Amino acid sequence: MSDGPLTVKEAAPRLGLSAASVYALCAARKLRHRRVGVGKGKIVIPPDAIDEYLAQATVDSTETAPRTTDTGSPKGLKTFANLDPDRLLAAWKKQGKA
Repeated sequence: MSDGPLTVKEAAPRLGLSAASVYALCAARKLRHRRVGVGKGKIVIPPDAIDEYLAQATVDSTETAPRTTDTGSPKGLKTFANLDPDRLLAAWKKQGKA
């Protein structure tokens, strides 16, 4: 790998994105880049700009995993243990899906 600037197509796999997404990041000025050449020019991205972007895009979680009850479902969420299969079938038939 070279230490020089990367093209959009070279930067995309390093970011795990498509080239279109990299163009969008550049357009939104979220990814540091340069334009070289005539007209709009060719976009080139310094390798350290990728590290900067990934560091800025990292979100640290402040939440802990939800506690679970004996059934293994997160606390406060209802489980499907009490579903009545006859009522479900009747509802499906009423909607014309069974």
